[in-house]
Amino acid sequence: MLWSIAGPYGYWKLQRMKQHRSTLVAKLADLSMKNTLIKKQIKAFNTDKTLQEEMVRKKLGWIKKDELLYKFIGPNNSSSR
Repeated sequence: MLWSIAGPYGYWKLQRMKQHRSTLVAKLADLSMKNTLIKKQIKAFNTDKTLQEEMVRKKLGWIKKDELLYKFIGPNNSSSR
């Protein structure tokens, strides 16, 4: 009787496996949702020229011809280290 509850294939092990499976199913659902969101973002980025320009300007600091770019140095970015 004790072996069927606490043994390597007993009820206790079954409950732990069910709990572990539930955790994995929840993680899978979360990752699937994140994956779908990333796919939508990639599709939008590939088709939307305005979004592409915004990202290039923001991430790479690119500017258009005849534009001026101002960079403000704050207390955390000072060059007097």
